[in-house]
Amino acid sequence: RAAAVEALGAGSLNSDLGERTTEWAMAQIGGETSPLVQVQLVKVLAHALPTLRDGRVKDTLKSLYRTNPHIEVRKEIIRILGEEALR
Repeated sequence: RAAAVEALGAGSLNSDLGERTTEWAMAQIGGETSPLVQVQLVKVLAHALPTLRDGRVKDTLKSLYRTNPHIEVRKEIIRILGEEALR
């Protein structure tokens, strides 16, 4: 399942499909998914950061960082956004 999520994020995020993939990832990330899948979803969202400039992705990642209990997920968010952005 994690490989499928990563493959979704590999597509062009400038397209409508890319935006729908990003929306889907943001909706799935807080659900009943395993930490491994959540890390992959965070990576999908990281691909969207440069193309979706309205702040939704960054806000989603910040919220997830504050509320997610899994250290693997939190470490990946720190790697993507940096510690300064999370303060």
